[in-house]
Amino acid sequence: MFHRRDFIASAAAAALARAATGAPAMRIAAIETLYWPDSAHVPFSPNWTWVRIISDRGVSGVGETYSRNPVQAELIHTAVAGMLLKRDPRDIERIWADLYHRFDYQVAGGAEMRVLSAVDLALWDLLGKALDAPVHRLLGGKANPRIRVYNTCHGQDFMKDPVGIMRGLMDRYGVQAIKIWPFDAAGRRAGGQYITPAGIEEGLAPVRRLRDSFGGAIDILLEFHSLWNLPALLVQRKSAGTTVAATVHLAYRHGIVTYAISEGYALTKIMALKEAMEKAVQYIIDGQQPQGGFNYGYSKGDRFDMSVSGWQFQALKAAKMAGCTNERLDDAIAKGVEFLKRQAFNASDGGFVYADRPGQPPTVRASMSMTGAGTLCLQLLGYSKAPEVRAGLKFLEAAVCEWPKEQAARDAQAYVVLDERAKQLEEEARKAQGEAKAAAEEKAKEARAAANARKAKTAAVYAWYYITQAKFQEGGGTWEDWNRMFARQLIANQHRDGHWEQGEWSQGPVYTTTMCVLMLEVYYRYLPTYKKVEDAPEVKATSDTDVSVDIT
Repeated sequence: MFHRRDFIASAAAAALARAATGAPAMRIAAIETLYWPDSAHVPFSPNWTWVRIISDRGVSGVGETYSRNPVQAELIHTAVAGMLLKRDPRDIERIWADLYHRFDYQVAGGAEMRVLSAVDLALWDLLGKALDAPVHRLLGGKANPRIRVYNTCHGQDFMKDPVGIMRGLMDRYGVQAIKIWPFDAAGRRAGGQYITPAGIEEGLAPVRRLRDSFGGAIDILLEFHSLWNLPALLVQRKSAGTTVAATVHLAYRHGIVTYAISEGYALTKIMALKEAMEKAVQYIIDGQQPQGGFNYGYSKGDRFDMSVSGWQFQALKAAKMAGCTNERLDDAIAKGVEFLKRQAFNASDGGFVYADRPGQPPTVRASMSMTGAGTLCLQLLGYSKAPEVRAGLKFLEAAVCEWPKEQAARDAQAYVVLDERAKQLEEEARKAQGEAKAAAEEKAKEARAAANARKAKTAAVYAWYYITQAKFQEGGGTWEDWNRMFARQLIANQHRDGHWEQGEWSQGPVYTTTMCVLMLEVYYRYLPTYKKVEDAPEVKATSDTDVSVDIT
């Protein structure tokens, strides 16, 4: 760890010392304190104690601290002023050390340390003014000119209306992070020694409401105010972590696992799998949005996600075929069909969109991968002749299955970096105003194009996973044309040990191999959901030649 004294001994500190000599010789002539005497009527929060140190040359510096105003002011005038008056304000480190040693014998913390911080700030401010330079220049210049900010909900009732507070922050300031302390009430009741299940639920309530409304679009910070002993704190961290940290990918994971469990039960009839399947299906149904779709973390706010929804519909289909007895399953499937037809399908494009707002026709463009997902889901749910499916298959005629070339692995890694940069510039463009907005938007557009150029050179196995199944479900020439291209590519690009690489999003060989293996299941149809919907009973392959593949 790099301590203050290590820094003082460093070359950087020597440079600061040389800079300080450029300031004229001075003496501290006066010290003033100021605070709002009536905290109930202070026009800002918190009620700072302001400290002003004035030199004999008329240059002054200002520092601040909080929140025991009379105590801090009294301490400055009775114990600190005598140690500062007539001293050279440029000797910041010597003054800091003298005050620290004086206070250290009294108490390591409290009002003394807060006063020390205020004096230190004021001396740096005074030195910067004497040199006509901002303090950050004295400390080595800009290191991180842009930092993320969050809102601390001081004076705001986040237990009652966390969503309204967050919406106001986003709309008015563009702030996308919020800090709350929802476990404090439980901590005070129990003296920080334990927390009950009811206390956990009480604390998680505003967290869940925020996640339901905003999904992964915001960050939630939890403040515990040093109220808890370690065991109780670890219980809360585990509970909150499940709700906060894992929510973005929770719906993906849960949908995929439910799909696997349902298929496993259908094939083995192991009763332990049936019990797990029934519980998992109920969780999916409870997480379905009123309009029929799904979002990150099963949130029910103002966003649906077709990619997340696709895994839930596959899981529901698998559970249905496995004999799930949930009485709400058919209704959930029916709502899903309506969602796919009315909200995820962009009629003007003839395909399905990735994400948009529930309860309205889509406003974003259709994509190849999501058109594969939407088309397949409708087929699996029994609507293979629906107009949306026919349009989706037409859209998918432009799909190409072609593995990337040698440069692709490096391109996939570069895409992650370029995509992050593009997102940053897009956010800056969104916030820009006036004449600067057009330039910012053009810069963001160029960055996105650079990222997409690298993205296009990865193997689109996620899209191919859906497209392969959708075309297989259609059969005939649609499947035959795709099969000729698809089979050659997978066989030619499999490594000697059996794995595949270069899938999108730099997910690595495990992800890419998993998607390829799932695609190849269409040849054997062991898994119930890979069977054509219009076929009656499940038929297992009797040989490995059910589907011939010409790779010459």
